[in-house]
Amino acid sequence: MFSIIAAVGKNNELGKKGGLVFHIKEDMKFFKETTTGHTVVMGFKTWESLPKKLPNRKNIVITFEEFEGPDECVTDLKKFIEKNEDTDEEIFIIGGGSIYAQFLD
Repeated sequence: MFSIIAAVGKNNELGKKGGLVFHIKEDMKFFKETTTGHTVVMGFKTWESLPKKLPNRKNIVITFEEFEGPDECVTDLKKFIEKNEDTDEEIFIIGGGSIYAQFLD
């Protein structure tokens, strides 16, 4: 099962200058509590915006070519979705905008 988790600004913006639109302590706590112990999927720019790999989660990056750092790099999104669409595990899509759009398709 795929779930999208996002902080969205009042004008439907998802990010600001390569980071979050805003930093609200309660939102950050909710994100951590909700995604800990699960797989998180993100695009390369979102990966780059993080200070480090998100702990206690499997970090997957959708990218054009593999690189060191995340737990897994996925270069074929269609195959990844087909492989995981029927899983009982909750997989969180955490951004960015183009990754959200591809999963909403």
